[in-house]
Amino acid sequence: RGYKAGGYQFDRSGLVVPNPDGSQLEFDPETADAFEIGLKMSAMHGAVRANIAAFDTRFNDYQFNYLLTAGTGETQRVVINLPELRTRGVELETFFAPTEGLHLTFAATYQDVKFGDSGFPTSLAYLEGQQGINAPEWVVSGSVNYETFVGDNLKAFFYVDTRYQSETAVSYSAGISDAYRQDGYALVNARIGIGADDNAWRLELWSRNLFDQAAWASIGSGVFQSGTTQGYAIEPRTFGATLRFNIQ
Repeated sequence: RGYKAGGYQFDRSGLVVPNPDGSQLEFDPETADAFEIGLKMSAMHGAVRANIAAFDTRFNDYQFNYLLTAGTGETQRVVINLPELRTRGVELETFFAPTEGLHLTFAATYQDVKFGDSGFPTSLAYLEGQQGINAPEWVVSGSVNYETFVGDNLKAFFYVDTRYQSETAVSYSAGISDAYRQDGYALVNARIGIGADDNAWRLELWSRNLFDQAAWASIGSGVFQSGTTQGYAIEPRTFGATLRFNIQ
């Protein structure tokens, strides 16, 4: 059982125009009942490990935070309690070290995140029974890490990881139509470098979002532009170098 206290949003944008009232800034406590069962496995003296778990969590009086575009065109931040949000699914985590210096990981999560099907405020009744916002059904990730000695005193390494998430609603204004959905996409990050075998120093060349994947992190209704959407993109490809020293 989890508990999140209620409170007040101290931002006047939470007041509802044209009839503002102080009580509109108040939201109630939220509770969560969570159940999980799983299995942890290990073989080959720890070179192979796997964890699998099934989970079921029900949020009651869920504190839902979103931006509302008022009839005046102004954007208002609203925190409101929704009767229920439920997330159920299965997750798998694995680790494999086939040779010295080589580590492989793989993880996958399937989750069914749905809003409750009754009792919602009239303005948000369209959310009833719908997929949760920012809750993709599938998240899959993996990584490869390899280290090897170069000469007597140097160690080289290579690391790459990827993460895929399926289609999901990414609206910060509670929209769930196709206009507020992001297609599934994958991101790849990588590092390569060399350093002292005693970790006294280390030089890394790295890149995040290596293949410059374009995607929306969040989308919402356009301000003062009725019928439009606007959003924030994920970080584009970045790259750089890092030099580390361990001074003892």
